[in-house]
Amino acid sequence: MLNGTNFKQWQENLKIVLGVMDFDLALTVDSPPPLTDKNRMCMIMKKANEAD
Repeated sequence: MLNGTNFKQWQENLKIVLGVMDFDLALTVDSPPPLTDKNRMCMIMKKANEAD
């Protein structure tokens, strides 16, 4: 359990658990570039939201 004095230990344990469960991708891969109007995927997502 996380409290004010054990952050480092908690963080290491959490990384191990996420790695074993294969949920650590967000911790090991750089984030994608921010979406812009010039980004094609952004345009597709915008169009999909308009259809809803």
